[in-house]
Amino acid sequence: AAAGPSAGPVLTVEAVPQRGGASAPTLARSVAALVAELGIEDGLPLVESVHRANTVVGLHGAGTLSEQVQALIATTGVLVGTAAGEAGASAAGARAPQSFATQTKPNYLALLNEQKRRDGLL
Repeated sequence: AAAGPSAGPVLTVEAVPQRGGASAPTLARSVAALVAELGIEDGLPLVESVHRANTVVGLHGAGTLSEQVQALIATTGVLVGTAAGEAGASAAGARAPQSFATQTKPNYLALLNEQKRRDGLL
């Protein structure tokens, strides 16, 4: 018999229209902000970066990729900025400069890990 699919989480990727024109952050920019904030290895495929972010934060990764990224941003409090004239900037494959900032809030990853240690999960 043929081997079945891997036991990892199932991620659904779908095209999501960008709301608000060029002022809304792209999915890639949002993931880049999460990767930087959570200390995840840079340069991974988008789906792998989101999977690792879900693991670090402790989310189950349900829904579309876009929904997962929105949940991660809401949970971590990461602010994602946009660059003026971003539309089409990466169409040629060039990396646009990242423009993001985090709020002055507690380090949610450290707080989450601290809580997991208190609960005996780490």
